[in-house]
Amino acid sequence: MPIKKKDRSFQNIVREIEIDQVPVEYIDTLTVVLENGDRVLFEGEDLEDIEADNIVSFIMAVADEMGEDYGSNISNIEIVVNYADLEQDVSEKVNNLLNKKNDQSDTSL
Repeated sequence: MPIKKKDRSFQNIVREIEIDQVPVEYIDTLTVVLENGDRVLFEGEDLEDIEADNIVSFIMAVADEMGEDYGSNISNIEIVVNYADLEQDVSEKVNNLLNKKNDQSDTSL
């Protein structure tokens, strides 16, 4: 019987994780879809101006305002994550952690 190798690419690993919040620095675009079909796109400087620690907090804060401005409630939110930046930061942190562990274990020489 052949052994099935599971794809362990970074994006597939992240898909398996339950994410409670997404730091703004890892978001490429955030699209708010309104019930009337309008789409409001946040990207670049729009995202940099967000002061909330959690993007969900920001969305909740502007939901009423957007409803008034566009005459429609929010029906969906689409978030595009920059996996390259996320993977680079995770890899650096893991490597630093492993290097610290290796440095501590080398003291027995």
